[in-house]
Amino acid sequence: MSSDKDRDSSSSGPEIATPTTSGPPSPQLSASQQYPTSPPSGESHHHILILISLIYPATIVLGSLFSIISPIGQSASYFSRKNNIFNVLFVKIGWFWTTVAFLVHITNLRHPNVTHARSKALIRWGLATLAWILVTQWFFGPPLMDRTFTVTGGSCRPNYDTQPFTLASKSEQAFTSAACKGTGGKWDGGHDLSGHAFMLTHASLFLWAEALPRLVDSMWRGTVGPRNLTPLMAEWFGVHWFVWGILGLWWWMLLMTSVYFHTWSEKVSGWFVALFEWGILYAYMIPLNPQARRLFGTPTV
Repeated sequence: MSSDKDRDSSSSGPEIATPTTSGPPSPQLSASQQYPTSPPSGESHHHILILISLIYPATIVLGSLFSIISPIGQSASYFSRKNNIFNVLFVKIGWFWTTVAFLVHITNLRHPNVTHARSKALIRWGLATLAWILVTQWFFGPPLMDRTFTVTGGSCRPNYDTQPFTLASKSEQAFTSAACKGTGGKWDGGHDLSGHAFMLTHASLFLWAEALPRLVDSMWRGTVGPRNLTPLMAEWFGVHWFVWGILGLWWWMLLMTSVYFHTWSEKVSGWFVALFEWGILYAYMIPLNPQARRLFGTPTV
């Protein structure tokens, strides 16, 4: 009996270990491989920018409705006065402050070829500045907003009761709102395209288009990466606090303009004209046209 058992155990042979894996072990991924650090780009930025652009017509509608249903008179609000400090020191020279905010942004770009990125950004700023000049300052004579006013029947009406005769005569010959006000006349009678609605919308959309990639980059890396969201957002807001502040002020002043000044059609036309340069360059040409991207570049981090 014992010999049979010995033979059975000896015939079974040594036990062979069966491998548990069919290939080499997977390599350990680094933190940068586990967490992508590049934010969505191109199409994602485009969609976000389109959504942001809807804030401004919504603001005009909200402010206009408030002006209709609110029982509070204009005299009760500080912002209903044209000489309020925010209007005088900021909105009246709004493109200057927009340019300062833009320069703060491009000074802090992180692009590998930062000189090239800044030069392309300055080209885009030049186009936005040209649009602002043509609408509000000069268009081979009077700017487009003043030409619109006179074409629709407006003119500078002198006030013979309060003006000297010589100034009243000059008022009748004024073809721009600035010249009319300078002589003491009243710019009256035509469609007064809202310069505030135009400038505030135009400037805001320009800054959003330029600064959005940097904001999305900081939020994306903070959300999916190994780093904490708070320091990344602190980095963006720390560097771009001025950009963010100007965007917030421009939105607030657009709301105040919508509540206290201009008719529906004047505010809507100002907003609509503001869409032209932004819509052509940022919403159409840069996202969809490779040649335009090579010529004007793309907003970057």
